[in-house]
Amino acid sequence: MNPMYTRLTSWRRNKCHLPFGLLALFLPAAVGCGGETTPESTSKSVISVEQEEAIVSLESLGYVEFAEDSNAESDDGVVLHRAGEAAKGYFLVCAIPFATAILIDVDGNELRRWSDPTGGSWTRARLLTNGDLAVVGRGTEKEGYVLQRRTWSNEVLWTQAMKAHHDFRELHDGEILSLSWRIAVLPRLELGKLPEFGSHPKVRDDMLTRVSQAGEVLDAFSLGRCLARENDEVGVKVPAAYDPQADGEPDFFHCNSLFVMEDAELAKKDPIYTLGNVLVSSRYQNLLFIINRRTKELVWHWTHPDIQWQHEASVLANGNILFFDNGREERGYSRLLELNPLTREIVWEFRASNPKDFFSQARGTVAELDNGVLLVANSDRGEAFQINREGEELWRYRTPIYNEAGKRGVIRIQHYTEEFIAPFLKN
Repeated sequence: MNPMYTRLTSWRRNKCHLPFGLLALFLPAAVGCGGETTPESTSKSVISVEQEEAIVSLESLGYVEFAEDSNAESDDGVVLHRAGEAAKGYFLVCAIPFATAILIDVDGNELRRWSDPTGGSWTRARLLTNGDLAVVGRGTEKEGYVLQRRTWSNEVLWTQAMKAHHDFRELHDGEILSLSWRIAVLPRLELGKLPEFGSHPKVRDDMLTRVSQAGEVLDAFSLGRCLARENDEVGVKVPAAYDPQADGEPDFFHCNSLFVMEDAELAKKDPIYTLGNVLVSSRYQNLLFIINRRTKELVWHWTHPDIQWQHEASVLANGNILFFDNGREERGYSRLLELNPLTREIVWEFRASNPKDFFSQARGTVAELDNGVLLVANSDRGEAFQINREGEELWRYRTPIYNEAGKRGVIRIQHYTEEFIAPFLKN
């Protein structure tokens, strides 16, 4: 056995049964135990079985909130660590149905926890350059979908109730660019070419919304209109699961990730990499596309019949696009794909040796870290792992946050370097 390979023994957290704030017709949440956590003191959060009834509608769309194949008796925390090969640093784990984010080190020790005691759910959490935490998700019943900013110590700085969803990015000047949505008419969609749509004139339209550091909406524009203008080329489809009798305004695009171009060297290589351009993933169109945010024009798009409900598209240093190809239930497994956007060829693929061991029908994250390894969240199973380009597993983490039935909450994960986090840990 490689002496650098260490399998860590599991540790059990003390259960902390918590008060609940159920939002009407949506997701409940639990909060962590009071007080700051330390590497030696972490908590397991739970929600009641009864509250899971509010999740049924999301599950029908392929969204689950708790892993079906996990239980509280299995190992949790970091269960695999090949020291010297896995990336170091810190990891922000967003426990989606609990409106909770925890910062852990590479050994799984919890160093910081943010949570919302009023309920809701956080679908994405990211640390900003000054150490504040920003989240998108579901707030109170009155607020609905929100973008929210919290301090390092979990104090709410502001909440912008703007129907924010799925993803956002901090811009170089400290502003935030977020996905949001509205119900709108897209006249150039040419509904006559989409007979399944019937006569309904409105759709759920995704927006790119820019927000100031103080939480004020500065501007927004429609991604749907950009795609509709180019519909003859893009070929917008009616979502496969759309039922005109039951669903009302269809979620045509369901954009679920964004990435802002910031590489000056890549910008010299091709106009698709122009600084400020935004790469967006549209789940229901199985589509990746790039928007020029200044001109509001579609500059590149790509789809393929083999990709299904993809997430988390990002541009690598070599200009290729890395993304998480989820796969639907009939396929039964997920893949990681690297696409050359100029040749439109898939140049690298990862799937598990037993493909069904890696399957998240919804969500999922993947990012290439500074040492070249990939950090992946198998979201629907409440776990994350690192692999190298040969597909060897270097690190595995399972969230210790469960519901009362012993099922792990689904997660997203982000990586931060030691240099970035160290100053904040001194506070």
